[in-house]
Amino acid sequence: MADPRAQVEDALLARMLEEALGLAERARGWILQRTGGESLEAALVHSLLLSRLTSRITAAVAWLLARRAVREGELSWEEAQREPAWRLLALDGPSFRFEDTVDSEGICDPELAALDRAALELYARVERLDRQLDSAVGAR
Repeated sequence: MADPRAQVEDALLARMLEEALGLAERARGWILQRTGGESLEAALVHSLLLSRLTSRITAAVAWLLARRAVREGELSWEEAQREPAWRLLALDGPSFRFEDTVDSEGICDPELAALDRAALELYARVERLDRQLDSAVGAR
C-alpha cells in the first residue's frame, strides 16, 4: 500500500508545477499580445516585472523538478541539498521588492501586475516548502 503522505506530497508538487507552467504560459501570452505603444517609463517597469516574474517562475520550476527527481529516485536527497543547481534560487535583492512603487504609480499593465503577484505567491509557497523540508531533514 502506498504511503498516503507521499501521495499528498506528489500531488502537491504536481499541482504547484502545473501552476508554475501555467503562469509561464500566461506571461508568454502577455508578451505576444504586447503592442509596444507604451511610454519609456512603462516599458522599463514592464521589463523589470517580466524579468522578476520569469526569475521567480523558473526558480520554482527548477526546484519542483528537482524535488520530483528526488521523489522518483533520479536524484538523491544529498545531491539535491549539496548541489547549488538543485537548491532554490534566492530571490531577495532590491529589484524583487519594489511592489509598492509599481502599483502606486499606476504605470503597470494590470494583467502583468497580476501575473507578477501570482509568481510572487507561488515562489513564496515554494520557499516555505523548501524551508520546511530543510528543517524536517535537519530534525532527523
